[in-house]
Amino acid sequence: MKDFYKLKKTICEFTKSDLDKYEKDIRKLVKDPKFICKKCLRVSSKNDFLCKPSKI
Repeated sequence: MKDFYKLKKTICEFTKSDLDKYEKDIRKLVKDPKFICKKCLRVSSKNDFLCKPSKI
């Protein structure tokens, strides 16, 4: 998870290879979502990982 937090991009910007590489970390983030991205509708428990977060 440490490498995941060092990334300079949001999960909205992830490529398929990023999703495969960080799948376990992403699963932790989306398990209990509190935010949704207004642009792509992805969800996360932390707003830092979305490009246009909005509280659910």
